[in-house]
Amino acid sequence: MRSVTPQTFARLGLDGFTLEEHFFESDDGTQLHGWFVSRPDRAPGHEQPTVVLFGGVGFYLVHSTQFLELYAALDVDAFLWDYRGYGLSDGTATLPVMKADALSVIDFVEQSLGVSGPIVAHGHSIGTFVASYAAEHRGLRALVLESPVSNAEHWLRSAVPGVVRRLVRVEVMNGLAEADNTARVADFPGPTFLAVGSEDFVTPPAMAEMLYELNGAGWKRLYIQVDGDHNSLPGDDGFRDGFRALLSAVRG
Repeated sequence: MRSVTPQTFARLGLDGFTLEEHFFESDDGTQLHGWFVSRPDRAPGHEQPTVVLFGGVGFYLVHSTQFLELYAALDVDAFLWDYRGYGLSDGTATLPVMKADALSVIDFVEQSLGVSGPIVAHGHSIGTFVASYAAEHRGLRALVLESPVSNAEHWLRSAVPGVVRRLVRVEVMNGLAEADNTARVADFPGPTFLAVGSEDFVTPPAMAEMLYELNGAGWKRLYIQVDGDHNSLPGDDGFRDGFRALLSAVRG
């Protein structure tokens, strides 16, 4: 993966954008680490959408180049952070803790960074559980679910061939077994954009299609990238066009 740090950020050539490094505390006092990427030259009082990224398993800030380039191309401010136990964040990650920390992240963005414009939750892979949880519990304006997961049972049926399930006993960790995006995505009222690669064998398209059908938002869109895989969407023109359309609806 292409790497970036606060010291090497300028090499990306994202004109007008600056990176601020922040350390902040979760509700239980655990120190978390994040980056705020923004354009200081925006007009005073301009309520620019801010995207908060909830990465997938294995996501680290130093491997966020493709997301930084995506947000710069969309001309939005963004906050990216390391889950507990990742990068410079303390503690150990579990799905329940990730969800609780997500609320601390939103509170930090609004209260400490002073973001007053609409916040868009962008989740990738298992991070879509965290993004939808934050969107529901903090009343966020919009939701982007990239390579989303529906729920553990549907994930197993979609990603694991039936013959394998019959031959191999598949066990699911308790935290993941209880995770379910279906109800939250179905009830989320704001603009919702779902996207997946047609060749994504980690989170197959059937899950994005299921969530799209369940979602009752007035503005929603589903994009399936032809020949795309689990990590190919941020640089894809079709994905960026869909994201832009969602941002237009947010600004609407």
